[in-house]
Amino acid sequence: MTITEMISLFDLVQDKVDEIYYTDAEKVEFLNASQNLLIENIVYSRDEDEGIDASKQKENILKPLRKKDTVITMAVVGNPTDAELDTACGGTLLHLEAIKREDNNTGTYYPCRWVREGERDAFADNTFKAPSATRPTYLLDLNGVFIEPIPTEAGQRVKVSTIRFPVAMVSPGTSCELIVGVHEQIVAGALAIAGIASKDDSILMFSQLVK
Repeated sequence: MTITEMISLFDLVQDKVDEIYYTDAEKVEFLNASQNLLIENIVYSRDEDEGIDASKQKENILKPLRKKDTVITMAVVGNPTDAELDTACGGTLLHLEAIKREDNNTGTYYPCRWVREGERDAFADNTFKAPSATRPTYLLDLNGVFIEPIPTEAGQRVKVSTIRFPVAMVSPGTSCELIVGVHEQIVAGALAIAGIASKDDSILMFSQLVK
């Protein structure tokens, strides 16, 4: 569906329930917010009533948004920044699924295990859990990712597996990049965000109105 077709479907329900009028620009904002919320709910499993249950279907939805083992070559000593993560995922990063740190001595990439901020000191003092070149750790911070041991040479590399947000749709001709099977869900979500109708009510009305 293009954004224009989504707006038309939005309008059918809006006209049916005789709610407040929204401009096309406002509808585009609702639709983009809805598709982002849909993906967030799938990635973080925050909504049991999302109506998307099958794992295979979820994987199909996330497929265009997922990148595996993208290499980031560190321009300077330090850790990957938010900007570098956005570049690696090809958009705006939603979720970092995995990260691997290169051991410059061997050229081998070792998976980083995630730690909570409060665990760093305890791990550092534990012989079996302390980060090392072959057992690196990471946590997310305000600037991006914090890996330990910190990459210590310019040109050192990390590999990241990511999920990004969908590309924002703009009026009039942009098509939604997500699979067709969730387009009505996105419009229904936009109607709910706008306060026009619940998602369930909108889905029911779609089948009645589009004939």
